Amino acid sequence: MTRITFLLLAALCSPSVLATTVDAYEADPLTLLDEHGKSQGRLPVKDAPKPPLQVLTAHPNLDQVQVELGGRKVWLDTMDLRLSEGKIVTTPCESLPISQKADTRNASTIGFGSGCSKP
Repeated sequence: MTRITFLLLAALCSPSVLATTVDAYEADPLTLLDEHGKSQGRLPVKDAPKPPLQVLTAHPNLDQVQVELGGRKVWLDTMDLRLSEGKIVTTPCESLPISQKADTRNASTIGFGSGCSKP
């Protein structure tokens, strides 16, 4: 029973199940990076494989993803790509400021989004 549970957890956490792909290139040329974010060269989009590409791993702190281009594993900046899964940023609505009476002269509005239950 423990073995089956372990295999199920391993399958759910594997990259093939949680597969993020590169759907399109947003920059031309692409900047090739090392794992520390330093530029290793450029690659014209015409020489890059056609999307979708499987993302092998990601560095969320550096906003980089690793893909395989021409049999070589390289890192790309997420700003140069359109990914199948976007980055989710959570903002706690309790800490967001509420509009004050003095703000009524300003034509802008403050919205908390659908995930917040503040009035």
